[in-house]
Amino acid sequence: MFELTQLRCFTTVATELNFRRAAERLNMTQPPLSRQIQLLEHHLGVELFTRTTRSVALTAAGRAFFIEAQNLLERAQQAAVTARRFAEGDIGSVNISFVGSAVYEFLPKVIAEARLKQPHVKIDLSEMNTYQQHEALRARRIDLGIVRAPLLEPGYATECLVREPFVLAVPSNHRLASADTVSVKDLAAHPFRCTPPPPPRRSTNC
Repeated sequence: MFELTQLRCFTTVATELNFRRAAERLNMTQPPLSRQIQLLEHHLGVELFTRTTRSVALTAAGRAFFIEAQNLLERAQQAAVTARRFAEGDIGSVNISFVGSAVYEFLPKVIAEARLKQPHVKIDLSEMNTYQQHEALRARRIDLGIVRAPLLEPGYATECLVREPFVLAVPSNHRLASADTVSVKDLAAHPFRCTPPPPPRRSTNC
């Protein structure tokens, strides 16, 4: 199979129709340039140029291959650009899961900022509880998880994004109603109810 280097040599010679000028453009000497063209013709099984002591011209096969070779080089260049943009985070997609409370204030701000900074990155959102997110991270079904409790296992990185205080609601005549602070120990002898979690939301794309 031919190489991209051979395609660059061929398209340069095909453009210049002169091996000396083509070699100068490619910053190489004529013998290795001629060798690359010969190897390419050998791989293809056709002659791409007719050569005389005074002129160089494309054959019919060479003219047809010239168009395809240019397309291949352009696609290779675009593939390299795309790979770099993926590596730099300019394009691509990311799967993010979150606990229900994150949608109230934190998550909308983050998504809005991400859209401004990286508009070509697709963001897939899905609501899960903390346990479900831990399992999804282990299975690599999601890239990021916004959880209540961090995943303290090797191979995972966690960062505190938001600190939210818990609120205790009691009757006005309750003995804890006038307390400045309430500890978990203060609640040990009292039954209490936590707000039930909302039903899971379907995944959305941003």
